[in-house]
Amino acid sequence: MRTVAQAYLPSPVRETEVEEVSGRIGAGVRGLRYRDSAEGTLMVTLTYAWRSEEFGRDVMLRTVCHDPARLASRLDELDAVVAQLWLNPAPEQAAPGTSG
Repeated sequence: MRTVAQAYLPSPVRETEVEEVSGRIGAGVRGLRYRDSAEGTLMVTLTYAWRSEEFGRDVMLRTVCHDPARLASRLDELDAVVAQLWLNPAPEQAAPGTSG
C-alpha cells in the first residue's frame, strides 16, 4: 500500500508523509506528496489506498491540488469522508432478492 500511496517517489519539498487510516473499507494508508507542477508551482497529491481481502481488490482514491494550504485546511474533513466509504459487491455477485 505504501507504493500506491507514492511513498517511494522523491518529493522535492519534504519526504512523502504516509499515515495509517481506517474506516468502513478497513485499514489502509494515506500519502501526502508535495511536488512541483509543470508550471513551476507547488502542488500536493493526496492518495488513500486500501487492500480489501473480502473483495480481493486494491482500492485507491487520489486527488491533486495546486493549493497545498487549502488541502491541508480540509484534511480532517477529507479523512472523515473517506472513513465512510465502503465497497459493495457487483450486482451479479449480490445475494438473490437484494440490491447491490
